[in-house]
Amino acid sequence: MKDKLKACLIIVASVCAGIYLLYTGGIDIFNSVRMMSEGVRTTGIVKEVQRQHSGGDSARFYAVIEYKRQDGYTYRFKNRRPYGYLFSPKKGESIKILYFKSDPKVSVIDSFWQKYLGPLLSLGVGLLFLWFARVEFKALSKNDA
Repeated sequence: MKDKLKACLIIVASVCAGIYLLYTGGIDIFNSVRMMSEGVRTTGIVKEVQRQHSGGDSARFYAVIEYKRQDGYTYRFKNRRPYGYLFSPKKGESIKILYFKSDPKVSVIDSFWQKYLGPLLSLGVGLLFLWFARVEFKALSKNDA
């Protein structure tokens, strides 16, 4: 009985984690597609690269980018997804960005990795959790028979 309860809890936790990851990944992909269709493309300049420690000797790097809107106003933003050391942009580097004309504070770096890597990983891990829950459920059903 105790093993059955443990298996049920694992299944429920796996389903909840899978659904959450599918939901968040799906929302991020929806927002990226919306940005691609409604966003304005321009070029920005990396003003600084902020280093944040993420435990141990590892660090994450966030680019602070400044760009001019079509009407001449200047905006600055920090990218949402971090870079590793090897791939982080350098100060002064020119970089492609997208922003919403209606809300220029909503800006992203215009690269596949910055727009889609995180959401695709979330979707993949979410599917793995759901697959694991299915396998556990089948094993639990087999043991009941």
